[in-house]
Amino acid sequence: MERLKGHGNGYAVWRLTHMDGTESTLKSWPLLFKSLLTLPVGMAQAQRQARGTRRLLAIDVPTPVVVSGPRCIGLTVQLELQWIDGCTALDMLRDGDIDVSVLRAAAVQLGGIISRIATGGFMHRDLKLSNIIIERGEDGLQPWLIDTVGVRRCMSTSGAVYRMLERVQAEIRNEPELVGPLRMAVVRAAFRSLPRSTRRAVCRRLRSHRSR
Repeated sequence: MERLKGHGNGYAVWRLTHMDGTESTLKSWPLLFKSLLTLPVGMAQAQRQARGTRRLLAIDVPTPVVVSGPRCIGLTVQLELQWIDGCTALDMLRDGDIDVSVLRAAAVQLGGIISRIATGGFMHRDLKLSNIIIERGEDGLQPWLIDTVGVRRCMSTSGAVYRMLERVQAEIRNEPELVGPLRMAVVRAAFRSLPRSTRRAVCRRLRSHRSR
């Protein structure tokens, strides 16, 4: 067992290696008083992650499947997920050795994921580059959305696209030399699900947000 992430509030992420050599990810949340209120109504974070995973898999968005859980063990609520080997999209963006064309290809796939989530009737309220794992395979790069807690139903396709693009672009802007090619690649791919008139309206909102 290898601890990958931990916070002072008790939340932790572990990498598990099983006897047969397979690996998985274990997420653990502290069992607090708030959890006692949210667990019975299915609103604890572990339950929301499992529900978000089911929703995304139903619309063919690549996300790790649930292996087991959610379950209460001791003073924690745990959820075990499929292990994805790779680096986060944020780390890839900051890697000076990665060719811009490779980054652009990953950006196009990310835009496609945003489009698929929105047309599927959902929105991810906390879509971040640090929550996307880029797996390198024989067929190229494969992005995986690893944190699905923020997946919510959304009947406005344009509203969902805007919210997710705004969140992602906030991180891309921190890398000035890559803003142009990556931002446009993400936007164009995400806009495939929108009519032309709606695209202009979303673009205006994004420009307005960036100028603040």
